Amino acid sequence: MHSMNLEYEYPKDPDQHMVVSVPLVNKDFDKEYNYYKTGLFYKTARFFAYVVAYTLGHFVCKFKHGIRYEGRKNLKKYKTQLKDGCITVCNHVFHLDYLCLIIGIRPNFQYYPAWNSKLLDKDRHLVNLTGGIPVPDTLSGLKKFFQAFESHIDNKAWIHFFPEAAMWPFYQKIRPFKKGAFILADKKDIPILPMAFKFRDPSKLASFFGAKEPFVTLCIGEPIHVDKSIENKSKRINKLVDDSHYEVEKLAGLHLLKQ
Repeated sequence: MHSMNLEYEYPKDPDQHMVVSVPLVNKDFDKEYNYYKTGLFYKTARFFAYVVAYTLGHFVCKFKHGIRYEGRKNLKKYKTQLKDGCITVCNHVFHLDYLCLIIGIRPNFQYYPAWNSKLLDKDRHLVNLTGGIPVPDTLSGLKKFFQAFESHIDNKAWIHFFPEAAMWPFYQKIRPFKKGAFILADKKDIPILPMAFKFRDPSKLASFFGAKEPFVTLCIGEPIHVDKSIENKSKRINKLVDDSHYEVEKLAGLHLLKQ
């Protein structure tokens, strides 16, 4: 945990966004939008985007957030269980958290549901090339949106969800999880890989040079599998949500504070 006084005023509604996204282009996210991109140009551009993330992005995350990684050994330890795809979940707590995350789980490329306004603002190209699939703003696009994720899973891709939905800068608790990731995991029978960002005070050197935000550590846990012994679907999904939330809290170091 960090001891910095950041003076953020967090909303009472856990779903409320704290980020202001300013649209620079106009686009409709309906049934006509291509949610499942497979073209050669897109795949090539996406590959180079990840190369930049693993190199330049790494130095940015290291310099700005002092990023460290714990539990990367689990990616190798459970390689067999994860080889056919999985859904990663994590708390959503700073602007570059997804960049840090994809570096931490390299070389696995991912797709993820993205706030559709992020496909319209200054980050739109980065979000698109790192696998962001916009949440439709019309009901007509929902079917194709979900079909895109199922198709990626059928191709053994990794999917990421921030199940808290909204990004709250450096919030030190784990908010309630939305069920979308877990419904998908249950339907496709793939594991959940829990992760969590935890915070620490900046180094003395960084503080000397004016660091105003906490440093972060990404902790990677062990896969959680759908409990098929539970016949009732609703109860099975609820257990997966609860187990995943518990593990993310534990990875964030919050259970130690409750003892």
